[in-house]
Amino acid sequence: MLNGLKKLKPGFRFPIRKMSVKPKEAKGETTCQYCVKDGDFYPIEFTFGIYACADHNLLAERDRKAWMHEAGIVMWSDATKDPMFKELGLIQYPILVRRSSGAIEGDWMLMKPSLCNMAHLKRSRACGKWYMMAIQDYTDSERPILVEDLKLSLIDERQHGLVDAFIARLEAGFYKTD
Repeated sequence: MLNGLKKLKPGFRFPIRKMSVKPKEAKGETTCQYCVKDGDFYPIEFTFGIYACADHNLLAERDRKAWMHEAGIVMWSDATKDPMFKELGLIQYPILVRRSSGAIEGDWMLMKPSLCNMAHLKRSRACGKWYMMAIQDYTDSERPILVEDLKLSLIDERQHGLVDAFIARLEAGFYKTD
């Protein structure tokens, strides 16, 4: 069972859709996808998500998390509540990044959400590992970094367990217990 959904029937479609969101619509002037009332926008990406009214916001949240679980996506706001982020200061301080050449560079920061970039953690389709985006402000460079490579930024090897526990939670299904 996933987020209150039993087994998904063949042909089942989540009430999630791609749309052009205008600021007025994002404030709740669009129809709930579960009934005919006006609803609020529950985003997954900038123009992709669910509209739901106050009566159906729990269903929208459940379906959004179920969809993200299936797609291998974890929202930044959910991920950063994990002890790894809270205890290690990975959000506030620069991190080290391994370049494709194997060189290690400093002065990178984890990319935070912005208006057009939700900065999710995602599972790579190529290698199956979890990654997130990092940015180097002075060069305006962006690059994906593996979550396991966050260990490079930790001075104390005893802290590696927090990264390992976070990866285990991602692997087990971050939203599976919600």
